[in-house]
Amino acid sequence: MVLRCALLQLQSSAFRRYATVSTSHRITALYPTRYRARQQHFSTGLSSGTSAAGGFPSPSPVSDEHSLSVASMTIAFDRALLERRTEDAVFAVDGLRRKGSFPSRDSLSTLISQLAYKQTPLSLSQADRLIQDLVASRREDLLDQNSLSLLALAYAGVGMANFSRSTLRLMFQTGLYPSVRVWTAVVSKIAESFSEAPAALELFKEICKLTGGTVDASSREPCKMVEEPDPVARIIKLMDFAMMPKGNEELLVSMRPDVTSFNSALRICATLADTQNAEEIFHSMSLFGVLPNSDSFELLIKVYGKARRFDLFRKVPQRMEAACVRPSASTLKALVDAYVESGNIEEAEKVLQKTVQGKSSLWNLVKLEGDVYNSLLKAYALEARLSDAANLLSSVPLEDAGTGLDQARVVASMIASGMLKEICSILQYMLQHRMEVSFSAYKSLMHGFCANNQLDKAASFIILMKRAGIKPDCSIYGPLIQGLVRCRDRLLAYHTFLEMVEARIVPDEATYVSLLKALTVEERASKMVRVLEAVMEFPSVKISLFSWNLVIEYCSKKKLIGDAQRMLARMAPAGVQPDSYSY
Repeated sequence: MVLRCALLQLQSSAFRRYATVSTSHRITALYPTRYRARQQHFSTGLSSGTSAAGGFPSPSPVSDEHSLSVASMTIAFDRALLERRTEDAVFAVDGLRRKGSFPSRDSLSTLISQLAYKQTPLSLSQADRLIQDLVASRREDLLDQNSLSLLALAYAGVGMANFSRSTLRLMFQTGLYPSVRVWTAVVSKIAESFSEAPAALELFKEICKLTGGTVDASSREPCKMVEEPDPVARIIKLMDFAMMPKGNEELLVSMRPDVTSFNSALRICATLADTQNAEEIFHSMSLFGVLPNSDSFELLIKVYGKARRFDLFRKVPQRMEAACVRPSASTLKALVDAYVESGNIEEAEKVLQKTVQGKSSLWNLVKLEGDVYNSLLKAYALEARLSDAANLLSSVPLEDAGTGLDQARVVASMIASGMLKEICSILQYMLQHRMEVSFSAYKSLMHGFCANNQLDKAASFIILMKRAGIKPDCSIYGPLIQGLVRCRDRLLAYHTFLEMVEARIVPDEATYVSLLKALTVEERASKMVRVLEAVMEFPSVKISLFSWNLVIEYCSKKKLIGDAQRMLARMAPAGVQPDSYSY
């Protein structure tokens, strides 16, 4: 990564340093050894009568690249392009340019697309040089929309924001307008860098102005659909450019921003906590006949929340109702999070309770998800308001009744969000106060402990469950035993397993097989026998042939012949026939 960034910085400085130097000298200065080797390889292939890849006769054997005819160089270029020898094709174009000629539009489009697809500092510098040569030669007619779109995306993908913006502006000036999906992707990619986010927002405004609208304070008006009987005529009338290439009107219309592009701009505003631009962009949607969706309002809430404008986000639900927009679960989560961040925890809980009880005209159709509760439960836990947190979790259904929401999902969501400590304290409080909790929620907590290697807390929580009169099963013990095996504490895993079977808890195959494999590492054959005998105490558990053979094998290796024979004799009564490996 460091090397890649260094190459990008080298490329950017090289463009500025060698802007006035000839093409061949510029690329030689950037990559001298590679350039000369490739040039020699390319010239040798032509002079020997075959292409560099071999097998194709050259048009006319010549010794000097500069003496090649335009026709023969064009043929060499086409072959290199067909064989995807991109650098050879670039050098061929360079030779043609010096003779005052260029390949066809389709061939150049393929070459630029290949260079963009490689997405390396060298290939992108070659693409930039080629486009500069075309513009300097006033041959913009050889450019096309698809290849320039790919190039703009490639520049944005490697963090070359300036080159990406320049490519888009070249497309605007030549009438090769990018589709809304392309420029929206470019704007979003540029905005991933916080330092480039303001420039990405300005680029969005520039495109809106070009396509017949404007994003400024004067455009603030109630959101409504704009009836546009002839959008093409309206756009042409409002064009900033004096001349627009004929036949490109449809391309310009396809560039008009849609709800996805507006949401991308709102997302940038949320990154910058820029409420003014967010309001201007939101109100400008009506100028393009675009209606906001639930994502638009969700992003608006995030903008206000990040800017700590809590007086504004409270009005968003009313604005959603006025726009007849049905909110999603993520919109509800954004609103709850904003209330929590503003310190209005009670308001956040009211919104949730009304939604769960179906008492809200706006939110009663929202399908809740577990992460909606995360910020509120965490806030209660951090403020040591465990009783409020426990009451809120108790209001969640114990099991899923077709709504997609239950206590286990809430617990799992908090663990996935890094709130293991908070949800543990809440469930401990509920255990100590004999509050009803679904068994699946405890299972989710145990899996969270073991996934984070907090095995001591998992063992302690099992003790709390027993004290509360809740009998753990193998789904509680299993993750602990497998976690101990993973952490190489095999003896503790062995004793925990014995504790489980002594409590008459039926083991599952995954648990006892993982323990048997762990004991083979310790070469503790006698303990393996004890594990298998403990499993045999439960007739409902069928021991696999693999497990029998594993125990017999290690008893034989440790010269415990009596134990091996005893295990072999018990296979048939247990319903498993020995095989040749058993004997």
